[in-house]
Amino acid sequence: MDNLIEVEIENRSYIELLNLNKNSYKTLNLTTLVDNQAAVIIKIFLNRSGGRTLLKEFYIRNLKLKVSGLPRFELNSSFDGKFLSLILMVDGKKTDHSEINLRPYLRNKFLPLFIILSLIAVFLLFAGGKWIFSEFLFNDGAATVTRNKTEDAKTEKVYEKPIKSDIITETKLITEKPAPTEANGIEESSETKNSSIKVAKKVESTLYTAYFIPDNTLIQKDAAKILTNLAKELKTLPNAKVEISGYCAMTGTEEGRERLSKERAYNVLDYLKKEGWIPKPEPVVKWYGGTRPVTLNQKEIYRNRRVEIKIVSP
Repeated sequence: MDNLIEVEIENRSYIELLNLNKNSYKTLNLTTLVDNQAAVIIKIFLNRSGGRTLLKEFYIRNLKLKVSGLPRFELNSSFDGKFLSLILMVDGKKTDHSEINLRPYLRNKFLPLFIILSLIAVFLLFAGGKWIFSEFLFNDGAATVTRNKTEDAKTEKVYEKPIKSDIITETKLITEKPAPTEANGIEESSETKNSSIKVAKKVESTLYTAYFIPDNTLIQKDAAKILTNLAKELKTLPNAKVEISGYCAMTGTEEGRERLSKERAYNVLDYLKKEGWIPKPEPVVKWYGGTRPVTLNQKEIYRNRRVEIKIVSP
């Protein structure tokens, strides 16, 4: 069955945009569905053997008011065997250009038959010749396997950190050099005591995390709840220092990952400002692409698609 790129507009029927087995380039014109429509959602899917996977979502707002039926959107698509390129034109103006790596989606689910047979043959050969290994070699191999497992566990711990919730609070106590005590043979004066109490500072930092769906920069429902509550808290902390950092999963090109993590970070900042937060001073915005993953576990890869907001209260 052909692999198709399909378009869904306003949760209506699917329209074929590109046949990956036949076409390398195609343009599709779309229209609004009702008169004076102000916003529209265009979704791009990969249809493989009848199963659809969401690749990209365009959310277009503040459209000029026009009657329905007129061509408003021009979607240009091309495929080079690895990357799907999408260029969206709205009323003749370019509004988005995305590059999506399709190789992870088009990869075969099953190994070719000859590879499976080769693996079976190797396994049988290994099992049949097992008797030639001495007890010393067998034990040495088991120890090697144990060491490898231990090393793998340590490597995993470098990236994995337990997260009990989306909000992590960390408290540090910063104190200057303690004053001499009677145990050292020097009597501690009341003035010294008062001085040491004044020197101690309590610095609290709170970390919020907002998660995103693959290859997308839009604020999702769960993330919106977290950011709305965060904006309310920031209004009560006028002198807090805020750092916003964007990240993404380790797929696609480095250039694409840099752009994606940057847009996610600035989208979070824009959302907080729309909720009424007026930052003083202006927060620090950083983006790291896929260079700082939280986990390498494929089942939890969604945790790498995130923006972290760190608040340091004086």
